Amino acid sequence: MRQRNGAVRFQEPGVSGVRSESPSMDCEPILPFPCLLSSLKPHIRYTSAVSKYYAPPSFVTFLGPNKGSTRHWKSRHLVLTSATSAVTSSTTGGQVYVRTDYLHLFKGSFPDDKEVDRLLLTDSAAVMLPSERDHLGARQCVVKVNGHNAKSIKQDERGTLILQGETIWLFQCPDSQTMQKWLVSIRDAILNYRYW
Repeated sequence: MRQRNGAVRFQEPGVSGVRSESPSMDCEPILPFPCLLSSLKPHIRYTSAVSKYYAPPSFVTFLGPNKGSTRHWKSRHLVLTSATSAVTSSTTGGQVYVRTDYLHLFKGSFPDDKEVDRLLLTDSAAVMLPSERDHLGARQCVVKVNGHNAKSIKQDERGTLILQGETIWLFQCPDSQTMQKWLVSIRDAILNYRYW
């Protein structure tokens, strides 16, 4: 992962960008995984109900890829968050601001629902419409996004993030307007990181 402003060490997994000036957003970090939906309220940029694709067990996949099968799609509540937090630079000792963008997945939309999955959006993330190779059958309004599984991000002894490869999420929106809003919101989060 590219680090900005030198070799800054980060204490919180999920760092997506660094800035040395004062940010325009609040400086509260997002709680570590898993957190409650209510704890994300100040950071939420967009949220909606979706159907998330879950890969079948490996013994089923030899029958052929069929992601259109309803048994592999589960109703979930998806949340996009952005946060800026202040951390101390290990090289200069001064304050730097770290931007973090996540997709959070919950089973429901109640404030006390606990997070079931989290995807970190970095400058290498991408959001797109799926292709024919994704084998979705007749499913419409599906969004494909890749990022880093926040549960698998590690830190070395100096606190530097070690990203463990990329993960792809597929989720179906209830209508084309919601799909468009997700595409634009995730794209903007990725672009904001790149130009942060």
